[in-house]
Amino acid sequence: MGGEKVNRVVTRMQMLNRLACRQAGVQHDGRVGVISGLAAGIDSLAQAEALRSGLQVAAVLAHGLDMVYPAQNQALLEGIVKSGGVVVSEHPLGVKPRPEYFLARNRMVVGLSQVLIVVEGRKRSGTEASANLAAEMGVEVWAVPGSELTDELIEEGVTELK
Repeated sequence: MGGEKVNRVVTRMQMLNRLACRQAGVQHDGRVGVISGLAAGIDSLAQAEALRSGLQVAAVLAHGLDMVYPAQNQALLEGIVKSGGVVVSEHPLGVKPRPEYFLARNRMVVGLSQVLIVVEGRKRSGTEASANLAAEMGVEVWAVPGSELTDELIEEGVTELK
């Protein structure tokens, strides 16, 4: 994936994509990529919308490459591969997802990103862990106001995306 790499934890993808591009000073021309964990909910919504928008997409898995978790994301994973996106894992084939693998997956997602955009989240969540990892790793964090976590992140000085 070339160009800017942006990890989005997002539900309002279309609007946020344009806002993020404007914030980053880049044109909405497919150079912004979405790197996420193929999880149910926000991750899969962001990745599916990115595919529809013609953006580059990468999925980082918390298990071996020979399975899809959650299984409902099989078509999404196939769409990522078919579009020329990437699917990566640090686990060998046959490894099933375990709770402790998800934090490692988040670390990998953040490490591949230039910017982490947090749209919503709760305290003591995987989203908060990702934001903390980003700060530790020197990855810029942007937050959309409106949730307990994002409001706190903005108070702590991350870039507010509005």
